[in-house]
Amino acid sequence: MRKLRWLLLATMSAAFLNPFSGSSINIALPVIGKTFHEPIQHVNWVATSFLLTSAIFLLTAGKLADFFSQKKVFVLGLIFFSIFTLLCGLSQNLTQLIIFRIFQGIGSSFLFATSVSILSHVAPPEIRGKVLGYNSAAIYLGLLLGPTLGGILIHWVHWRSIFFFPFVISLFALFMAICFIPTFPPQEGKKKINVWENLYYWISLATLIYAMSIASSPIGVYLLLLAIALLISFVILEYKIKNPLLDVHLFSSNALFAFSNLAALVNYATTFAIDLLLSYYLQKIKNFSADYTGYILMVQPLMMVIFSPIFGRLSDMISPGKIASGGMLLIAIGLLFLYFIKVTTPLWWIIVGLLLIGLGFSLFSTPNTNAVMSSVPKSLYGRAAATLATMRVIGQMLSMGIVMLVFSLHHASTLPMGDDLFLLQAIKKGFLVFAILSLGGIFLSLKRI
Repeated sequence: MRKLRWLLLATMSAAFLNPFSGSSINIALPVIGKTFHEPIQHVNWVATSFLLTSAIFLLTAGKLADFFSQKKVFVLGLIFFSIFTLLCGLSQNLTQLIIFRIFQGIGSSFLFATSVSILSHVAPPEIRGKVLGYNSAAIYLGLLLGPTLGGILIHWVHWRSIFFFPFVISLFALFMAICFIPTFPPQEGKKKINVWENLYYWISLATLIYAMSIASSPIGVYLLLLAIALLISFVILEYKIKNPLLDVHLFSSNALFAFSNLAALVNYATTFAIDLLLSYYLQKIKNFSADYTGYILMVQPLMMVIFSPIFGRLSDMISPGKIASGGMLLIAIGLLFLYFIKVTTPLWWIIVGLLLIGLGFSLFSTPNTNAVMSSVPKSLYGRAAATLATMRVIGQMLSMGIVMLVFSLHHASTLPMGDDLFLLQAIKKGFLVFAILSLGGIFLSLKRI
C-alpha cells in the first residue's frame, strides 16, 4: 500500500500538468493575442494545436504501452512534455508557440495513454475507483489552479510564466516516475506500427478542425464534408485490418465500453471550452483583469476537486452509469444558465452555472472511467485507457472546434479585439450548442445501464 501511494503521487503529478496548461492557456489567449497582435481566429490555434496532436498520438501511445512497457512510454512522455513546455515559454512569435505546443501535445498523449492503465494494473479492484478518484482529483486540481494561479502569473508576472511553472512540476514527476513506477511485462507481442494508418487518422482529424475554423466560407463547408467522409472511411478501414489503431471491434462487442466512451466524448465536447468562452466574456465584455477572471473560473474545478474522490468511491458500490448520467444532467442545466448571460449579468448567476457544471462533471468523470476500465480484461488496459483518453481529447478538440465554428459564423474572430455585440452573441450560441449536446449525451450514458 505504501508503494501504491508513491506511485499514485507520480501519476497525480503528471495528471496535473495537462489540465493546468490547458486551463491557464485559455486565460492567456486574449493577452497572447495582444502581445503578438494576432486575431482571435489565429490565437485559438495555440490551444487547438495541442489538443490535435494529443488526439493523434494517444492511440499509438496506448499500443506502444501494451507492446513494450507502460513505464517507458510514461517516462518518455514526461521528457517530451518537459522540453517543449520550456520552449513554449521561450517562444518569440505566435508561429513558434503553436509549433512547440504541437510537440508538447505529443508528450501529453504519452502521459494520458498510460497513467490510468498503470493505476489500474496496481490498484486492487475493490479500491480502483478510489485510486482513480484521487488521480482525477489531481486533474481537477490542475483545472483549479490553471485559471487562478495562471491568472495571477499572467497579471503580475508574464504569460510566459504559465509554461515555466509546469516545467518544474514535470521534472518532479519525471523523478518520481523513474523511482517508483514498476515495469509491467508487455501485454502483447511486439508488432509494427502502421505509419500510413496513423497518417490517415491525422489528416482526418486535422481536416475536421481546420474546416470548423473556416466553416463560414464555401471551402470550409467542402472541407467539413471531406473530413466527415475521411473519418467514416477510417472507421471502415479499422474494421477490416488486423491490429488496428482503433479497436472498433471492442466497441461493437462491448456495449458498456462503447457507450461509456461515447458519453465521455460528448461530455468533454460540451465542457472543455467553457473556460475559453467565459474568459473572452469576462475579459473583453466585462473588462475584468486576468487574475480576477481566474478567481471566478476556479469555481467549477473546485467542485471537481472536492467531490471527485467521493463519487469515485461511490462508483465502487453503485452502478457508475447511473451516477454519470445524473452528472450529465447537471452539466446541461449549468450550461443553460450560462446561455442567458448578458452584458449586465451579475456574477452570482455565472457562479451558480459553474457550480452546477463542476458538480455534474465530478459526478460523471471518475465513475465513467471506472466503468470503462472495469469492462475490459487486464490485457486490454493500455488500449482501453488510450481509447478513453482519445475520446476525452477528441471531445476537447471538438469543443474548441465548435467555438471556432460559432465564432466564424458570427464573424467574431476576424478582428484582434472583435465587436462586443458579435462576440457576446457567439459566446451565447456556443453555450446553447453545448447544452443541447449535453442533453443528447444523457441518452448515451443511460444506454449502458
